[in-house]
Amino acid sequence: MPATNYPDLFAWGVYSRSPDTFGDPKPNEHWRACGKLRGRLETRTATQETRFEGVRQVDRTTIYLRQYLSVKPLDRLTDTQWGDVWTVETARRGDNETIVDVIRKPADE
Repeated sequence: MPATNYPDLFAWGVYSRSPDTFGDPKPNEHWRACGKLRGRLETRTATQETRFEGVRQVDRTTIYLRQYLSVKPLDRLTDTQWGDVWTVETARRGDNETIVDVIRKPADE
């Protein structure tokens, strides 16, 4: 597909569980910046999930990323225009693109 079919820009955060210099896991530092990606955000779907604490709203969508990338589950894609943070659930290859199913949870999680 031509580059014009990928109008959205995402900041890619790669999930990593590398320990600090003392061998302890780093708190809240599981994602390291890996660069900017061009993509296309599909229509969002909002669902309500019932949990023990109550009901929460979760947004799900599919993002088509230009070319083949090594995006994997638990990586994060941040929409640079709106600031939405999407967590990758699944990633697969398409026709010269990477297709990722993502989820956006409430800010308090």
